[in-house]
Amino acid sequence: MGLQDNGKKAMDFFGIRYPTDRDAFFTRRNDILYARILLSSGIVALLNAAKDLINQGLAPIPIMTSAAALVVVVAFVLMKTGRQWQSKFLFLILLNAIIAFLCNVVPKERQGFVYFFALITIAYVIFDDSQRYLRLFFTVLPAFLLILLVFVDFKLFGDVQLSRSTVSQQNSVVINLVATMVIVALCIDFMVKTNRVSERMLLKMAEDIQRKNEDLEKINGELDRFVYRTSHDLRAPLLSIQGLVNVALKEPQNDQSTTYFSMIGERSQKLDEFIQEIIEYSRNARTELVLEEIDLHALIEEVIANLKYMAGADIIRFDVEASSSPVFLDRNRVKIVLSNLISNAIKYHNFRREGLWVKVIVVQDGKQCRLEIADNGAGIRKEYEDKIFDMFFRGTEKSSGSGLGLYIVKEVIKKMNGNIVLTSEFGKGSNFVVTLPLNQRTLHEG
Repeated sequence: MGLQDNGKKAMDFFGIRYPTDRDAFFTRRNDILYARILLSSGIVALLNAAKDLINQGLAPIPIMTSAAALVVVVAFVLMKTGRQWQSKFLFLILLNAIIAFLCNVVPKERQGFVYFFALITIAYVIFDDSQRYLRLFFTVLPAFLLILLVFVDFKLFGDVQLSRSTVSQQNSVVINLVATMVIVALCIDFMVKTNRVSERMLLKMAEDIQRKNEDLEKINGELDRFVYRTSHDLRAPLLSIQGLVNVALKEPQNDQSTTYFSMIGERSQKLDEFIQEIIEYSRNARTELVLEEIDLHALIEEVIANLKYMAGADIIRFDVEASSSPVFLDRNRVKIVLSNLISNAIKYHNFRREGLWVKVIVVQDGKQCRLEIADNGAGIRKEYEDKIFDMFFRGTEKSSGSGLGLYIVKEVIKKMNGNIVLTSEFGKGSNFVVTLPLNQRTLHEG
């Protein structure tokens, strides 16, 4: 039985309409199975009732078997009106009661107790996972009654037996065994087919996911290449503009022209920094880790030397506490992290204060490396601490950055399987702690 298009309706043999999307597929199959069980149970109950009426007339046993047929009819009506769990509850609770009564008043040779096996199987398959308590209850109930009435030989009515016809017993044995085998077979067939359908669905979903992942990787790769190439192409004319501005500033000119050329130079410098951040982000997304032996102390000194040109850097004291022991890390990515964090520490100092400092501490313990960048600058407000690593977030209107720096830092650290933690007090300074796992191979490997 195949799946139809989403949004359509399908009518089964019993006239029940079901949605045919994937989510409702198993519910529909379950309801069809339940309808078949009711039909089979109704036929069995009617056969037993007719046989008992012929053999015994209007007696307790024919009345009870007729009541079983009535229970099936009522359960079917409830199912047709959409009250599924009420129908299943009524069907199972009353049939357990009727079969328990009959097992008390008819000889064991009639083998009415075999229906308990059918009821256990039915309860297991007609309730889904959201009705697991009903499933548990209705699998335990017939199992308990089976043990109580057959294996323990409990007699609710003493030695009273209402059926003694040998012919009736033989006919009942055949009907009971055949009916039980048919119902159990229906349930087993349902479980086998459901498992097959589930496997096909899972395989199809896995294929769809794999295809979408491949398409997504292709699109992301093309987008990264486009961003990377475009950023490089933008830098070329931008650097030319900066060069022309520098040449123009060296020529004799009035104060107004000098101001304009200085503003053009500043704006082009900001744009160049922004493009470089985009290139860094794109390179981080596109390239894998490149582990190499690096001296962190020398790298930190190199980063600080490159940032000496920044406004105010000359009045800040830089303290570096790091051993010269080599470690295996991605040099370019570590440099990006250090450059962004140290440049931010310089940029957001209060230059009207005295005793400005930036401290960089490196601690290694064999398995990981901890980089701590602290300053006594402006600090970060509490309400912004959870947002500063978001793309394009700027904590103040006075910020001249693009809002990409700390976002790139976070992404680069994530690429290296590390983490970053911020502690800050507004007006007193900030402390960033970066933890990076060290490569476990020895330094003497090639």
